[in-house]
Amino acid sequence: MIMRRWIFCLLLLAFPGWALAADSAPMELAGLRLGGDISQYAQFVDADSASKGFFRPHLEMVSLKDREGLRSAYADYGTCQNKGRIVRIKVNYSDGSLTFFEKLLAELKKRYGKPEDWRGNPFGTLRAWKWSIASGNDRISMVLMYYAGDDGEYTEGNSLRITSRNMVDEEDRCYAAKKDGGESATELRKPADVSELDWLLPK
Repeated sequence: MIMRRWIFCLLLLAFPGWALAADSAPMELAGLRLGGDISQYAQFVDADSASKGFFRPHLEMVSLKDREGLRSAYADYGTCQNKGRIVRIKVNYSDGSLTFFEKLLAELKKRYGKPEDWRGNPFGTLRAWKWSIASGNDRISMVLMYYAGDDGEYTEGNSLRITSRNMVDEEDRCYAAKKDGGESATELRKPADVSELDWLLPK
């Protein structure tokens, strides 16, 4: 028993936000809740904006209506294993300054402890911190990002994203199973007279 208490104390010293994070993962953002049914949030979403996700076409993406303090926001929800359930929420803040980023980071550290992963670049134009927080049998991924470059791959300014890793993984597996079963859209195949590089690279 003494040894267990000693180990617990060491964990708290090493990860000061661990005890809090284990019981209070970030589940809500911009009025929406991870795992909630998107149909219950009609007052928050622009239903006409629904479209397929870019990186995961088996997820639907919908924009959120204008909200004070946000430049834009959207939510992803499942179409397979978790039909209609929100699996990811992302917001882009109106204040895109580095000062505001540091303010957000300080507050998130207070609430959820130190982030586990740094994803910035050495030039300081990209600063991103990632948390992975337990929530029952799920893990909630949270990424706070600041970007001040000209690469269209990243959203300029400050953004925050929370994701249910379990539900996204379930959607991936469900989509893969349907694809293997021949239920997905037909895949475009490389013509025999086209080289691999011509097929894969821009012209």
